[in-house]
Amino acid sequence: LTVQGAMGCAQAGHAAESVFSAKTSSLDLPPDFGELANKFRDALFYASSNFPLILMLDGLEEICHDEEGQVSSWLPAKMSSNLIFIISTNQSNASIDSTIQDLADRIEEGLGVFLMPETSHDDANTMLEDYLRRHGRCLSDAHKVVVMKSFQQCPSPLWLHLAAGLAISVKSYEKFEPLSISVAQLLKESMDRLELFHGFQLVKFVSCYLALSRFGLSQNELQQLLSLNDVVLADVYQWWLPPLRILPPMLLKRLLLDLEPCYLKIHEKGGPFHLF
Repeated sequence: LTVQGAMGCAQAGHAAESVFSAKTSSLDLPPDFGELANKFRDALFYASSNFPLILMLDGLEEICHDEEGQVSSWLPAKMSSNLIFIISTNQSNASIDSTIQDLADRIEEGLGVFLMPETSHDDANTMLEDYLRRHGRCLSDAHKVVVMKSFQQCPSPLWLHLAAGLAISVKSYEKFEPLSISVAQLLKESMDRLELFHGFQLVKFVSCYLALSRFGLSQNELQQLLSLNDVVLADVYQWWLPPLRILPPMLLKRLLLDLEPCYLKIHEKGGPFHLF
């Protein structure tokens, strides 16, 4: 069974109960979360040395720690060595540490904790080339040197993603200054550059709407919100008053394309949705 929905990303997906109940309505599975958890625990005992079972839970910090959403509520008290359980988290707090310790107590051979190493120069170069290939762009040798030298001071994949998006917006004959070594500062520089090309008010309100939305906004929803915003429309239509005052769809589409390195795109029913 593959659950096509990500906890923490899907709408109302932070609670395990809502995800499983929504995804199993068409399957021959118990509608009650407690019964489903019992059946899930029973299924884990099918794992054997010849057919080990691998469970992967990515983003432990995204799961609500309510009574039914806790990992401990749908796993058996003891798990054999034939069950390989892989979890990942990018946070560390009392609740997450307690959950990890609880899992370690349930596994016969204990739970190994590994810290992910910093991204190497070779991996960063591969990631940069892949980003350029997917966007059909390339960088001059001089601009690429600037990106890779700055990356050595901030070896973060998120920083590299933002830097690549900023780098492809600079023309090959333009001077490319050394980039900020802070993700927050680099994001600010990216937004400042977008304001020059797309207008301060449009960038400001699109960013605010995306930041304030709980589950993200689709392009059509953004279009409707901006078309009701008199400040944005006054900025767009400075020299001409159209018979129907709506935001030209192409303006938003161009901005979203340039803003792509800065937001998360979630593919859900009715989407895709854009979310900071």
